[in-house]
Amino acid sequence: MRQFAILAHRYLELVLRDRMSLVILLAVMPVIGFLLLLIGEKFDLIGAPASEITRQMDATGSYRVAGRTQTLLLMMSLAGVLLGLFGAAYEIVKEWPIYRRERMINLGIVPYLASKVLVLMGFALVQCLALLIVLSIKIDLPHKGVIMSAPVEMYVTMLLGTLTSIALGLFISALARSQNMVIYVIMVVIFVQIIFAGVLFDLPQGTKPLSYLTVTRWTVEPLGATVDMERLKGLGKSHVIVPGDPALGTPASEIELEDDYEFKINYDRNAGHLLSRWAILLGFATLWLGLTGVTLRRRDEI
Repeated sequence: MRQFAILAHRYLELVLRDRMSLVILLAVMPVIGFLLLLIGEKFDLIGAPASEITRQMDATGSYRVAGRTQTLLLMMSLAGVLLGLFGAAYEIVKEWPIYRRERMINLGIVPYLASKVLVLMGFALVQCLALLIVLSIKIDLPHKGVIMSAPVEMYVTMLLGTLTSIALGLFISALARSQNMVIYVIMVVIFVQIIFAGVLFDLPQGTKPLSYLTVTRWTVEPLGATVDMERLKGLGKSHVIVPGDPALGTPASEIELEDDYEFKINYDRNAGHLLSRWAILLGFATLWLGLTGVTLRRRDEI
């Protein structure tokens, strides 16, 4: 506990003195939030009321909100991944000589990693809240979640996604042999998070297991349950004009089709689904931190 307290205090002081790190840990999420405001619409997370659906239809006479919602949730999830990865992925490799020296005089791996997680999660508490506040400037947030208020559920999901990404970032940092190597690994990890999340692309059968390893999938699913993606899909409608037949004297008519948008991941709106996804994120965070500890201990033997 004494090592943990000393290390956490020292790490916090170092971050506060490093302007670049401080900017990353305080400004990334609000900036991403403002960028999302440029493309987001008022009803993207709650769906337009019946009186507004006609006004929200596109040039083809269609109203489909589920696809827009899913993309917005993916971007929110990816923001947490970026924050966690970039905040943690350089932390061990950049201070490796100091770590090795202190390790030789009985520095514990657990208090060392715990100090990193505590400080980074302290900044995540502020950042995730800032993202939701910025989004709420233009985009209406849902009120009722699955087991509590929707904004609270979304905040918890974002925090857990960021925590998992911090743990993954520390694992990358423990593996890296140089700081130059880190950025390339992060690039690959981010592309995996986007491509295999199961949101933007249909995954071939052989690649579907990769989806279960992404932080984004397990963050988007509980976010989607909170905003009730199935209900939003049900709001989608298309108005199709069926031409008449002049020979028979039948006039043109208009028919309404339901949204045929197909989800590639699970958005069940129930407590079991939400809590299981939170548990999966915590499980992955524990796994990555455990692997980080094992990696550091193995490097002691080199």
